[in-house]
Amino acid sequence: MNKTFHLAILLLLLSTGIGAQNRAPLRPNHYIELPLGAIEPRGWLREMLVRQASGATGHLDSLYPQVMGVRNGWRGGDGDQWERGPYWLDGLLPLAYILHDTALIAKTRPFIEWTLGSQQADGYFGPATDYKEELGLQRDNCRDWWPHMVMLKVLQQYYSATGDKRVVKLMSRYFRYQLLQLPKDPLDHWTFWAGYRAGDNLQAVYWLYNFTGEPFLLQLADLLHKQTFDFTNAFLRTHLLSTPDAIHGVNLAEGMKEPVIYYQQHPERQYTDALDKGFADLDRYDGMPYGLFGADESIHVATLRRGRSFARR
Repeated sequence: MNKTFHLAILLLLLSTGIGAQNRAPLRPNHYIELPLGAIEPRGWLREMLVRQASGATGHLDSLYPQVMGVRNGWRGGDGDQWERGPYWLDGLLPLAYILHDTALIAKTRPFIEWTLGSQQADGYFGPATDYKEELGLQRDNCRDWWPHMVMLKVLQQYYSATGDKRVVKLMSRYFRYQLLQLPKDPLDHWTFWAGYRAGDNLQAVYWLYNFTGEPFLLQLADLLHKQTFDFTNAFLRTHLLSTPDAIHGVNLAEGMKEPVIYYQQHPERQYTDALDKGFADLDRYDGMPYGLFGADESIHVATLRRGRSFARR
């Protein structure tokens, strides 16, 4: 990968505000995101999205009713309480609004309305009760920070498409809850996933800050960064990406943007240098011919023979 591609990735990762520039003291961005649905797909791309809408993405509730049906915890049920519902919505909701598909939008509504109405007095939102084990369902760790990070992304996209101000209110109250709760129950309190993937949480904090300008959000951002796996050090000073099975592939893919997101608040060269080296090492040790990296589920690193790497250079 070349520097131009790296720069494009950095610009995309730094763009966290919908229709608004970064507020001071966040670093100004040259680009902003357009509202969801502002750009309409045509030709081949539209055909692929329509196929998704008519295929599994648009019908996962009927293909996988055990998890995505009415019992899902993110619509108030006693079934799956963890990441699967938010993951589906993270793809279904933007697909629905990009295509202006009223049937798909209707499928998202029970989840969105229940979630917006689930917030408690202390600011917590989402499923709040763990249930006994049931085959095929994830019914525990409902208060884990990780699935909430996915749902925050869903709510951001919903706001982008609709302008529903309830999203801003919910996120502001939830982030106050996080600021109070994280010192007692840190990111890895329930599971270790959130500790690697909190860049998603961080970008949502900056997104909200650009709307409200509430100073406590910058305090929360620093706290989240402190509790997140140190990708900056790992990329710059360790052999993480050249060591087989050293990191879970999804944790890497979802978490490695954290240094450059935090760079908006603390524009220090180490954070962009870390991403440059991270991409270069991924290309060297884990790169695939089509430009992505391989992992199942941990990174494997190219086979070494006679001291030479057979990874694509």
